[in-house]
Amino acid sequence: MTTVWFGNLTIKQLKERHNLSITDEEIEELEKYRSDKVKLKENTFHIYDVPESIHVKGDLAKTKILDILGKYSGEFKYRIKIYEK
Repeated sequence: MTTVWFGNLTIKQLKERHNLSITDEEIEELEKYRSDKVKLKENTFHIYDVPESIHVKGDLAKTKILDILGKYSGEFKYRIKIYEK
């Protein structure tokens, strides 16, 4: 079976979709690591729209995602998978 992912969400779009209380400073910090491109460079991540998921490459980017978004895990409307590349 093949999985296909579509879309490109920003942190602000993720915040709005889930009504997260993440701060503007945290959004700015995460945006330093977010990539619009699907082919990830080291220490970047991409947020797909369908199915909603985060693909991350590199320990630094993974740590930032988990440290910042992890604080708001109880606010997400549903689970989002994180895939390591």
